[in-house]
Amino acid sequence: MPSQKVNPLIIAEKASELFVRRGYSNTSMSEIGQSCGILKGSLYHHFESKEHILLFILEQLRSDLRKYVFSIADNTNLPELQRLQNINGFLKDYFLDKRACLIAMMGMEAELICTEAREIMGSIFMDWKKTYVKLFRKYYSPYMAEIHATNAIVYIEGAIVWMRVTEDDEPLRRAFKNIEKSLLPAEETVK
Repeated sequence: MPSQKVNPLIIAEKASELFVRRGYSNTSMSEIGQSCGILKGSLYHHFESKEHILLFILEQLRSDLRKYVFSIADNTNLPELQRLQNINGFLKDYFLDKRACLIAMMGMEAELICTEAREIMGSIFMDWKKTYVKLFRKYYSPYMAEIHATNAIVYIEGAIVWMRVTEDDEPLRRAFKNIEKSLLPAEETVK
């Protein structure tokens, strides 16, 4: 196999695709190397192990979500509904493009991955929940904002699993629409 120029970001992207498609435990370093067009041994110039690749992917995902998505909730120049639509628009496009959620897929193997990876995954979910809570607090009590935020994430993740199994993405599209409807005044939701 001819060796190609790769960097940690390319390796992470290829590994992420394999983890989603095959599962973390069913993906070998050899397969990651092959998908990058390099030998397995060359991967070790960039990462100590498959676990370190996963940690890099999760850290990158958490950083990107915080910087580009979850931060939208702090833009008080926009009304809550517009901020929610912007956040959900990004997430919906991402999940439809990837046809999966890496966190949900890794969650299926939670007992097989390292504690540090589980902690990062948990912090991503908590950041997502806090983002939704910020937006829901205007319309709901703090307790109900927490409940609605958790339910919204569970609804989306369930729809992603449904999409993976059935190839039907309509429930995911509906999930985002219904979450946005939860912020509309009662008279507008009747339309």
